[in-house]
Amino acid sequence: MKINGVNRVTNIYKNNMVNKTNKVNQAKSKDTVELSSVAKDFQVAREMGKKVPDVRMEKVEEIKAMMQSNNYNIEGKEVAKKMVESGFDVQI
Repeated sequence: MKINGVNRVTNIYKNNMVNKTNKVNQAKSKDTVELSSVAKDFQVAREMGKKVPDVRMEKVEEIKAMMQSNNYNIEGKEVAKKMVESGFDVQI
């Protein structure tokens, strides 16, 4: 039995391999990202926010001292006002 066209099949195979390697080489190009000036400002603000403590200890100590000396008296209206302001983002 005689097989004809083996060279054509191997040439097709070689061409496919070249195309695949070209695609792989193209895919290896590096992606780049550019941040807008607004995004950079947000990034700076976020970093600054991380440096600020979540709890102001001097304020906590002041309120503790006032509570222990029975001088910490707040009206219910003031509490309600602060709750509305913080919950609804409204200034009263």
